[in-house]
Amino acid sequence: MSTKNHAYSELIGNFDKMECIEMEDHSLSDLEMDEDRHLIESFKYNQDITFRRGHRNCATCIDAKLTNSGPKCATGGKDCTVLLWDLHNLKIVSSLKGTRNDYLKSDLPSSNIASALLAENVVFSGCTDGKIVIWDVRQGKSHSFIAHKGYVTGICHCETPTHELIDNIDLYGDVKKLDYDNYIYSCGSDGTILQWDLRNTCVHLNESKGHVGCINDMISLGQDKLLTTGSDRTTRLWNINSNSHHIYNGGGECCVPIGRKNFASGDDQGNIYVFQKGKKAPIKRLCIGNWVTAIAFYNNKLLFGARIGDQNNISYCTVDEQDASMEISEVVKDNVIDGVVNGIKTLGNVAFSVVGTNHKFGRWFRESGKNGILVTTL
Repeated sequence: MSTKNHAYSELIGNFDKMECIEMEDHSLSDLEMDEDRHLIESFKYNQDITFRRGHRNCATCIDAKLTNSGPKCATGGKDCTVLLWDLHNLKIVSSLKGTRNDYLKSDLPSSNIASALLAENVVFSGCTDGKIVIWDVRQGKSHSFIAHKGYVTGICHCETPTHELIDNIDLYGDVKKLDYDNYIYSCGSDGTILQWDLRNTCVHLNESKGHVGCINDMISLGQDKLLTTGSDRTTRLWNINSNSHHIYNGGGECCVPIGRKNFASGDDQGNIYVFQKGKKAPIKRLCIGNWVTAIAFYNNKLLFGARIGDQNNISYCTVDEQDASMEISEVVKDNVIDGVVNGIKTLGNVAFSVVGTNHKFGRWFRESGKNGILVTTL
């Protein structure tokens, strides 16, 4: 086991509340970021299809990746089902259907899917009953374990590699040694962030506390840094290695990094806040409408799904990540959506949005329409 992985093992049992201290900057190098951008920008979507139905009940989450077999995405829904899509043709290539009857006995999803993480041939899904289900697409097998007391609202890798993806997990035997890909993070409605070793999911390696209430979204920034936002209306930047995090006032529903030093977060009051590392208050605030349900960023475009009045829209504004003042252009309402945008992922100049008939965490309102994936060219 590597020195880094050995350090993770020493964290077992250390569940103290994390102290807020100053963090070091471990941004990715220019070469690493240029390589990632080049790989992602190589993806082109040339189909005329703009929407494809996929779930029988509300579609709640999405994760998209460029894998060795091409661009893929995984979606989850309130039908206890995880779908794997081929994004070249926007077709379902495999599915994992669960049941609500066997909570403890089954390794299938036994409740609504609240979060998803896609690797090379493995899909992780977080359920509203606290389980994480690991699905080996090649073997058609799955394994589950109890992770949180409540919803599992987010799952991500300890690192965010583009080239090195999980490819060697045997769900019914030992997991081959994979460097950092053996480790994932999960967050939940219990307000905790847990670190897991996939070779032994009986106990988590580390527990990080800070949010007062549900964590609604979590993004991995690489090098054991996480960006989260929660129902306590704060956005937090975590450094797990140094047991520290910064608190930023605003947001709560969804979050996204903007370049190396900035990030944005939306809330259920229709606000989008733009933050800069080291500044507790937002440097920009954009008032959209009633509810910002999903957010993404690509090539100076801040793309978001929002409920404006009695309509749901996918809109965008221009934000120059190189500009110190972070000037934001006027919002362009791109599409009126027949449904709620519960998640957005971008590959190249294409955004894939998962659309459902209601919000991913509840049924406060119900929309007409179908559940599936919407394609938007940026």
